[in-house]
Amino acid sequence: MGTSVRRPPGEIRDAIVAFLRARNGDASVAEVFTAVQKRVRGDVARSSVRSYLQIGTGIERTEKGRYQWKA
Repeated sequence: MGTSVRRPPGEIRDAIVAFLRARNGDASVAEVFTAVQKRVRGDVARSSVRSYLQIGTGIERTEKGRYQWKA
């Protein structure tokens, strides 16, 4: 893994929200992480994705390690 780049405020959040809103059903942390990396085109700290999933407004945990957008 390369060195993480400092991202503009909200970039990771916006990528997570866009992915979960577009998805029909829940997604694993790994699926969200992969989608975020593709959207921002580069290295992303896994901890940033996990952290936002745990505290993010509008996101609900469906089971351990799986999240979805609250409709």
